Amino acid sequence: MKSHFKANGIDATVLMDGNYALQICVDPNDMMKGVFRISEQLFLRVACEFQSLRWFAEEHSSIFSDVVGDVSPITMGTHGLINESPPGWQGLKCLLDDPA
Repeated sequence: MKSHFKANGIDATVLMDGNYALQICVDPNDMMKGVFRISEQLFLRVACEFQSLRWFAEEHSSIFSDVVGDVSPITMGTHGLINESPPGWQGLKCLLDDPA
């Protein structure tokens, strides 16, 4: 799964914390470039609906490219602008990474 996301230019961190299965982002060092979490319920659909892992990664990677387009300029005064990532979303350890 991680390699499928990586092939699409997206970093994936496996969480499986009871709520979220994955956290995907454009740049794990700069969450302001885009970050999204995939719930365990949504990820369960891969197995229950016999979905391809490659397709799943491609579909969910596309959210980052879909937001780029004809939008008005964003400034620090833009209503609703989030200027930092949610607490606990940065510096995560992937469940599948080597513990060493």
